[in-house]
Amino acid sequence: MHYTDNGNVSGIKIAYIGGGSRGWAWIFMSDLACEERISGTISLYDIDHAAAERNQKIGNHLMNRPEVKGSWQFEKADSLKEHLKDATLL
Repeated sequence: MHYTDNGNVSGIKIAYIGGGSRGWAWIFMSDLACEERISGTISLYDIDHAAAERNQKIGNHLMNRPEVKGSWQFEKADSLKEHLKDATLL
């Protein structure tokens, strides 16, 4: 995680367990899309790997829209060990 002089934070890694969620995950992605002062990676893990992969595609597609202010990369993790590696502890 990196702090800048202007109060921004980059390089955050959020480990989202249950990352295949259809309701809460999409609201979370929309909130991140509006926030330009923090950025990083969202690691999505779910026992339903296909659902996590679907949210990965949705999140990355959302971040590529021209009106989006946020800068986040969504990735699907296949194991909890991979998912939690280098996660930012808050």
